[in-house]
Amino acid sequence: MAKLVTAMEDIVSVEYGQFLFLDEDGSAGAKDAPSPWELGYDDDDWLQVTVNGGLVSTGYSDHKVQVRFELWDGAPDDPGDGNVREVEFSATSGRIRLAELVSHSDHAAFDLGQQVTSWKLRAILRELRDPDEVDWETEGFPSDLEVYCLQFWPGG
Repeated sequence: MAKLVTAMEDIVSVEYGQFLFLDEDGSAGAKDAPSPWELGYDDDDWLQVTVNGGLVSTGYSDHKVQVRFELWDGAPDDPGDGNVREVEFSATSGRIRLAELVSHSDHAAFDLGQQVTSWKLRAILRELRDPDEVDWETEGFPSDLEVYCLQFWPGG
């Protein structure tokens, strides 16, 4: 049974319906792959990854989401609920942080503990309430619409 090695939570502002997670090396080492900044919004594919980063498309802008990073020593158990995607992910520095599209908040890095490594990444989206029922004018920048969990484990 796989064990959780470490975890970290952070909050990111969703701008233009998107947010990023990036390796500290940026697009270094990605000669034949697009930069994470070149990925575009996609209604049908809410998680897109490239070398050293990924883009999450939420469908709604101007809100905050909680993101939990988890490092596992093997494949974690099936989460049982939520919208789940599993992909291969490569990171050169192994230090991942959240990023907004426009504003540049300072986010702490999540250390995967290994450089130049391929990982399995399971992204889990849990919707907390229906964004169509939000009164965006009175609530402003809501923070309780959805949460994300990004689980990493050795793979490749």
